[in-house]
Amino acid sequence: MANHEEGKITRTQHEPEIKKKMTRRTFIEGTTKVAGLSLGLSLVSQLNSGNVFADSDDKERNDRRKPDLVFPVISDVHIKKTGTGDIQKFSSTLHQMNEIVPKQDAFVVVGDLTDHGLTEKYDRFMSVYNSGKQAKAVSMFAIGNHDYRS
Repeated sequence: MANHEEGKITRTQHEPEIKKKMTRRTFIEGTTKVAGLSLGLSLVSQLNSGNVFADSDDKERNDRRKPDLVFPVISDVHIKKTGTGDIQKFSSTLHQMNEIVPKQDAFVVVGDLTDHGLTEKYDRFMSVYNSGKQAKAVSMFAIGNHDYRS
């Protein structure tokens, strides 16, 4: 509790003095937490307000409403310069997505297409992607931290 004597504010022994300085890091950490919480709450609110239906082989469910937009999203493909394990996994992923979602409006890869962002790695990525993607699906890519290292 503060005492107000002759226009001066003094602290009592029961009121701790705040000595922690605000640094750029603590400011960013605090505002990020507040922004994240606000965004999360607004997204949850929006998700609860509408009906969402996924495409399915179940005719009864599909009769209710067809999805307006269908797009699988993957990330962290990490195509390397050589080897086959990464290529086989990526090719298998595309094949599985095409089976699960046979009519895609778009196909989205959100970051880390390659391990280091080198041209030959992107060439390998695009070779597999172009041979496995659906012809009518719009391709959408976002870069990740591994994509701009080099």
